[in-house]
Formats: sequence, C-alpha cells, structure tokens
Amino acid sequence: EGAQRVGIPRGLMFSECFPLYKVFLTKLGFEVVASDPTNKRIIEMGLDTAIGEPCFPFKVAHGHYMDLIEKKVDMIFAPAVLSGEQPNSNLRQSQTCPYLQAAPEVISSCVGVTERGIRHITPRLYFKRGSRHLKRTFIRVAKELGKPAGLAGEAFEEGMAALRAFQRRVEERGSQVLAELPEDQMAFVIIGRPYTLWDSAVNMDIGKKTQDLGILAIPQDFLPLESVDISDHWPNAYSRQIQKKLMAAQLVREDPRLRAVVVTYFACGPDSFGNPFFKDEIGEAERAGRL
Repeated sequence: EGAQRVGIPRGLMFSECFPLYKVFLTKLGFEVVASDPTNKRIIEMGLDTAIGEPCFPFKVAHGHYMDLIEKKVDMIFAPAVLSGEQPNSNLRQSQTCPYLQAAPEVISSCVGVTERGIRHITPRLYFKRGSRHLKRTFIRVAKELGKPAGLAGEAFEEGMAALRAFQRRVEERGSQVLAELPEDQMAFVIIGRPYTLWDSAVNMDIGKKTQDLGILAIPQDFLPLESVDISDHWPNAYSRQIQKKLMAAQLVREDPRLRAVVVTYFACGPDSFGNPFFKDEIGEAERAGRL
C-alpha cells in the first residue's frame, strides 16, 4: 500500500518479457499495473493517436499507453527491445523490428506521456548480449528509480528465473501437445510475431476460429524451434522474428500432421520479404499438393 504504480503496456513485446519485468519491479517495491487486454476501446484509442501508417499492432500499442494514462500510473516502464535471444551461434544477428526499437519514443511523443507528468522508463535491451548486459541495464534502471544496486541485482535474477520458468512451461506444453497428436490428425500451426500471436483481439481470435472448425490450433512458439538450424539456407537472416518463422516452416514441412496459418498485417515491412522466405522454406507447392 502506498507504493508507486508502474504501468506496463500490454502490446508489442509484452508477451515475451512480462514475467521478467513484473518480478523485477515488484521485488523493488513497486506496484505493477498492466494495461487491459486489447479490446475495442484500446484499439480505437490507438487508431486515434497513432501518427502515419505503421502496422496495426503498432497502432494498437498506442492504445495500451492511453489505457495506462487513464489508470493514472506514476510511471510507464517500456523497454526498447533491440535484439532477442540468439541460442544458435551460427546465426549472427537477432534484431527486432525497427518499429519495436523506436516504439517507446514514438508512442510517448504521440500520446504525451511526460507532458502529463508521467515518468517514462525506457532502457535499451539487447537480449543477444546475454545476462551480464541485461543485469547491468536493469541495475542502472533501479538506481535511476532510487533503489540500491544489491536489491536490483537480486530482483533481476528473480525476474530472469521467472522468465525461464515461463519459457520452460511453454516448451513442455508444446512437447506434450505434439506427443499426443495422433498420426492421422491434422493441426494448424499459427505463425506470427509475438504481438499478433498472443493477442486474440489483434489476430481476430484466429486460434478459436481454427478450433471451431474442429482443427487443433498450435501456437508457433509451442514448436521446438531451436531444434532446427536454418543457418545453412538462411545465414544472413537478421530478424529474430523471421528466424523463428523460418524455423517453424521447416518443422511444419517435416511433419505431415502440421499445416501453417500465417498471421500478418499490411505495412509490416519485414514480413513483406519474410513471408516469401517462409513460402520457400515450407515448400508451398508441395504442401498444397498434400492438402
């Protein structure tokens, strides 16, 4: 009671990083407030405040900022994730979308975060650089917030443990689903970026629509993506989201039970070339013949 309220927007990289953010900030003594799940009101606020014509998920992210402003949080914690983790040493890069990298500044300027008296915390995170970089960055954030380095180090370690536990649960559930899928049953793998894959409003509830057809829907991240090495065919793929898409394509191609449903949006520059790569990797003509 009485703790400062730190808002975290539910859009963009929220689904991949929230366990780390929440545990870290809670351990430091803050009250964590996530924006509401995407709904019509949030979408409309995003469309009203976004400038230009970026992709739909990026517009929606503006609405999540507005929702936190309406919740009267004391500050907004919105790291810019510039690179994802890269377990494959054969792949040199793991960059995120340019919009993601610029999102905190772009969205803040559109909705007027600091002009409303709300503090805006936007560290730069390079997950590819590993735990030492991340820990230094989070400790620096804690110091800016008036918290001691020792407590910050503990909070970061607990946050990373929570993130790893979440990732293990996803992996274990995916392994279970694939192991229990009968050889004669077809399943649709839903392919997409995290901010489309895990947001039912943004993806138009594609998982439920698939299930309503009597077909099992499996999120892309439930597949053992890191079990395949795409570097032989795609050594210069620098986008982490496209790398994951290509890994999923190879797994779908090799498993006769699986088909792919790709969720994408107009104005997504990386997908404009990533989707043709996906078609090449999955062997579109061959898969169509098997349908």
